[in-house]
Amino acid sequence: ESFNPEWKVYPYDPEEAKRLLVEAGLPSGVGVRFMIGPLAGVPELPDMGLAAAQMLEAVGFNVELQVGEFAPIRSAFRARELQNTLWTHRTGFWPGWRNIPVYFTSPKAEGIVFMYENPVTDAMYNRFFDVEERRQLMTEIGDILYEDYGTIPMVYLYGEYAMNPEVVVDYKVNNSYFGALKGHEYTKAVRK
Repeated sequence: ESFNPEWKVYPYDPEEAKRLLVEAGLPSGVGVRFMIGPLAGVPELPDMGLAAAQMLEAVGFNVELQVGEFAPIRSAFRARELQNTLWTHRTGFWPGWRNIPVYFTSPKAEGIVFMYENPVTDAMYNRFFDVEERRQLMTEIGDILYEDYGTIPMVYLYGEYAMNPEVVVDYKVNNSYFGALKGHEYTKAVRK
């Protein structure tokens, strides 16, 4: 797994953020593009994105907001045009071995979204043949992503839903990614 229980939640510390920007040599008002779009099942994403944009502005970023549908975001990440760009997205707390190839590898490593590209992690990913080695490499890749702020989780949402026992007799699925919106191939209906 790429999760490390020793990781701490990134703090919101505006003063420390300002200090780090100065230390990095970034001028006040450095620009960042923030693409905000809704996704089915998480209508709060635009509001969360706007709140995050305000936090960025409070520490000195000049945020170029692009609020609209999700389609332009998808087009941009597939075209690898998201350098210096933040965007709203939801992903699950599913196992890291599923997240790494989807979000955190380059086209050379058969990535899909290209959120974070690093030749070191690509080389590590390409060694994923032995199960034990894969586990160790996932931990190392997870640590690199954590240290590099490869992604900034803002909130974890856990979906809850109810099933009518007169309609559904059994429902088993790992719904950690999209909640109850998918995975019904194993749903068993009550037969009367």
